[in-house]
Amino acid sequence: MPRRGNEQVSRAVRPAALTIKWSYSRRCFTVDLPPWREFFRWETLESAVEHHLAVRDNWMLPALESLENGAAITSLKLDLAASMAYQFMFDVTVGYANRRVHKVTLCVARNDREHAAPFRDGWNGLVRLHGILPEYCAKPLRSGKIFLPDRYNRNAFHRDLPAALIQLPVALWGPITPVTPVQLGIREKAGKAPTLMSAAETVHLQQKLTACFLRLYDPDRQMGPVLDANPPWEWVTWREKGTKHPGLCLVSAVLKWTHCVPAKYLIRLLAAELRGSKVSLPVLPDDPGAAWACLRESGFLRLVPALGETSLLPEKPPAFLSRASWSRVIRKYRLLMENRPERVPAKQE
Repeated sequence: MPRRGNEQVSRAVRPAALTIKWSYSRRCFTVDLPPWREFFRWETLESAVEHHLAVRDNWMLPALESLENGAAITSLKLDLAASMAYQFMFDVTVGYANRRVHKVTLCVARNDREHAAPFRDGWNGLVRLHGILPEYCAKPLRSGKIFLPDRYNRNAFHRDLPAALIQLPVALWGPITPVTPVQLGIREKAGKAPTLMSAAETVHLQQKLTACFLRLYDPDRQMGPVLDANPPWEWVTWREKGTKHPGLCLVSAVLKWTHCVPAKYLIRLLAAELRGSKVSLPVLPDDPGAAWACLRESGFLRLVPALGETSLLPEKPPAFLSRASWSRVIRKYRLLMENRPERVPAKQE
């Protein structure tokens, strides 16, 4: 492994008993993923990670050891699972000397150039949101970087690849993506189209997304996250045996905040969409009953007393919305008005 400049490596600190195995099932690489250019070979990444663990690791093994109270790690099994907007995700099975096993996820930026900044911002956003809404977020363990050497050992072409470790609630998960304008899908079968979720499952996930965004709004500072941020927030879902509804978990969020009164934030929510490779799907459910339930249970109704009245929407579209987005807002708001409950008690805090 080439060294960076005059870097001296005195001795290896990787435990002799630690075994590392790599596989590439690409279990979430569905056919709707856009093509991309590979900036490094997978064998280069393997060698870099193993060299990192052997001689310069200061974040990966400490983070994994902390999951088992400092127990020594004896094995790592890494499997390439998913491709996201600016990162790859590996399933990692961690074996310990006490025979315990933990499942974590290694996230690696696609490259050290245009994808490095959103990767770091996405990690920082996840850390911040986990402190606010831990039930909606993957557990951030630790972040760092992996040194990828140039094959010809040219110092100017060495790369530092951002990476991070997170822990998800389940072992088998899949990224969500809109498949039709009214239904979500799960990327869970390699080489296949995303698995279509039922209408009820889609509405349930829309309700969870809406609840998340409503709870992130700060009425005191009149500030909330930009809902159509680019790059987008990245979510995964799963189906568990014995449970009626699918789970939802945030794995990365490039946070952008906007100052606006509650009524304008609601307008932003009405316009917000999840974007897929071919179609988009609204964040707020089209079903008026489900939409009203989200607003009532979040306590947002008390912030917008005029909700359901024609006076809520301005005469002209706001500057932050396109004509198509404004038309969508008007359509969804009319549905809310037409199906407004006679009496909707706001949730008391």
